[in-house]
Amino acid sequence: MQNTLTIILSIVTGAVIFYVRSSMLQAQKQKYAAIRLQGYLAYWQGWIMENNLFDVYHIGWKWNEEINNILKKGGNTDELVKLKAEKKKLIDEVQKGIQSKEIGLDKERLYEEIRKFPTDILDSIVDYTKATRQNLIDGKTFISDDEATALGVLVTSLSIELKMHIIDITDTYVMLLLACSRNPTEFNITKYSKEIAKSVWMGVVVSKNIDSLMRSAKKVTSQSIIKLTIHNAFNEL
Repeated sequence: MQNTLTIILSIVTGAVIFYVRSSMLQAQKQKYAAIRLQGYLAYWQGWIMENNLFDVYHIGWKWNEEINNILKKGGNTDELVKLKAEKKKLIDEVQKGIQSKEIGLDKERLYEEIRKFPTDILDSIVDYTKATRQNLIDGKTFISDDEATALGVLVTSLSIELKMHIIDITDTYVMLLLACSRNPTEFNITKYSKEIAKSVWMGVVVSKNIDSLMRSAKKVTSQSIIKLTIHNAFNEL
């Protein structure tokens, strides 16, 4: 009888040790992923500020604040969907603004800037775009999907959406740049109003996701490995 109890106790002890070790390894992975995520997000926030895109970022940040207010008041999914639809009106506003020439383009400045480009710049731009796309997908310039998964379903979803939108924005930017390069003096921005409007919308979504992901990352990096281990052992992120 005593031997049986000893065996059972050994099995239970082994299982507990294994579970704690697994939780600790997961905690270490989460901490490392969150630190990387926070670093990349800080870079993108800085890039946004340096390129005078704060107005776009502010729309995304404000959107998150409105979502939080709805949730605090016990709002439902219908209210969140309605809010998104309201925000998405920005696409029509930008498109109409471009078509009516309220949102214009300084052709002279554009022409001067393009004249400074080396003759082989177009090939370099295409190669750079391909590299940017692949690095994002491979997790070389952002956290990988595996790291995002360690931080939970929400972080995974937001990270994938953010990466895909950055790729789409980059593709749109390159498409416009190539079109300008071929004949900058004759370039007509109104022909690309739809693409530009969608790109602005994706910029808002990217900004919203950057804000949300930064909060999630800080939540993890502010905790010790021990706290994260305990959290993993008894709860889900």
